[in-house]
This record gives sequence, C-alpha cells and structure tokens, in this order.
Amino acid sequence: MYDDFNHTALRQWLVALQVTNARADQERRVRSWGDGVRERLTPFERHLLELMASGLKRKEIARAVNKSPQTVSNSMTVAKDKLGARSLAEAAVRLARRDATASGRASRKGQSKESRD
Repeated sequence: MYDDFNHTALRQWLVALQVTNARADQERRVRSWGDGVRERLTPFERHLLELMASGLKRKEIARAVNKSPQTVSNSMTVAKDKLGARSLAEAAVRLARRDATASGRASRKGQSKESRD
C-alpha cells in the first residue's frame, strides 16, 4: 500500500511538472517581437549583443566591459530570452535587423513627401 501511494504521488508530481514545463516552453515560443523590444533591453544588454555581433568572444567581452565572464554570460542569456531568440547569435541578428529597420523608418520620416514620389 505504501508503494502504491508513493507511485501515485510521484506520477501526479511528474505530470504537474510536465504541464508546467510545457507552459513555459509555449510562452517562450510565442513571445512577441513587437516595437517595444529595443526598449526592453537594458543599454548594457544591448552593448553586450553588439560586441558579440562584432565577433568578440565572451571572455573578450568581459574584459572590454570590466565584468566577470559569468556576469556577461548571464546578461547575454537574459537579453536572448527578452528577444525570444533560441541562441545568442540569433539574438544578435534580430537586434541588428531591428536596428536596420528602425533606422530606415527614421530616415524615411525625415524625407519630404515630394522627394519620396
């Protein structure tokens, strides 16, 4: 009887854990890529992704910003998660594309209507 109770309780706990993990995975996948993304990243997180996109390794980035490699790694992971990216490389690409799109919009706003026609 004791074994049956433990087995049942363990099974219920495992099912609850699987449901929780599935919900967390779903939330990560459906994270929006809206206009507020750049504002959600801190300047430090942005700077780290820009340094990574320029080709620096984590240890080099850590030396450049005078932080420990673990702090850099943690901050880059947070930035990746905020962008809804699967990898740091994808996060850097998304940020670069986002910046290019935003700068293109800003330059078009500065043009007069006649010069666009």
